[in-house]
Amino acid sequence: MQHDLQGVSGAEQHLLSFVQQPVESRVSGRLSQGVPIALLRLCGNLLSYFRSDTHHVECHKTCLDCANGTKSGCTSCTGEYYLWGAECVTTCPDETYSTTTDGGKNLCLSCESPCETCTTKTNCTTCLFGFYTNPETNECVLAGDCPEGTYASNITRRCEYCDFSCLTCSGPTNKDCIICNFARGYAMSTGEIGQCYLMICSEGTFLLKNYTARTVTCQYCDKSCKSCDATGAGNCIECATGRTAFQSAVANRVYCKTCEEINSGLVTSADGGCKGSCSLLNTGE
Repeated sequence: MQHDLQGVSGAEQHLLSFVQQPVESRVSGRLSQGVPIALLRLCGNLLSYFRSDTHHVECHKTCLDCANGTKSGCTSCTGEYYLWGAECVTTCPDETYSTTTDGGKNLCLSCESPCETCTTKTNCTTCLFGFYTNPETNECVLAGDCPEGTYASNITRRCEYCDFSCLTCSGPTNKDCIICNFARGYAMSTGEIGQCYLMICSEGTFLLKNYTARTVTCQYCDKSCKSCDATGAGNCIECATGRTAFQSAVANRVYCKTCEEINSGLVTSADGGCKGSCSLLNTGE
């Protein structure tokens, strides 16, 4: 390719003529052939050449700019290549990730330790030996730092999720639980350590979740309730036989009372209602 030399100084024309020579001629060209040292800096701007003490040498084919003619002398890369140290590579090695700067420069940058592979500095995809990928943050953590509800898997080298019956666990199955998922109503089996079962409370009891002890137990409802969601007379869901629902206007809670307790002039009928009139009754005659 010939360059338009109009408006170019004599010294610059000399340099342009020099770099337009065949590679073999340029490589053997000496500074004594008259190329001014002050103009050698223009070589990089013309055809990706670098200055040595005695020669103009072509960069390696993967380099866009370079400090010498070897593949490990690149300072920037062409096309699909990424600069790793002073070498241009198509794929960034482990512990680095590929990125393109705002200036359009392709680089391999270091992952944050202890990432083995990553997509950004702190977004790990795999971890170095002894560390596990946290699925919530994509950071590499020690086994003891896996988040609650996960366990450190030596197979995947990730913090893997426990079975839904476990709050904490040592493995993936419902028999690997350390603490049961009490918030979902699971309790540890007395017959098989590590296995959690869904606790079903019988009539007249309710499931109590203890967030301090991380346990669930069945507790008795008030005797006026057939079913309830907490202790006390005002937490009935269904009433016990012989009682009817009574809405308290003060606490907005449901009590189950006998008709006589609601109004001394009422009695319980055969169908469980109240004989007489009482505006506070939800059911009755």
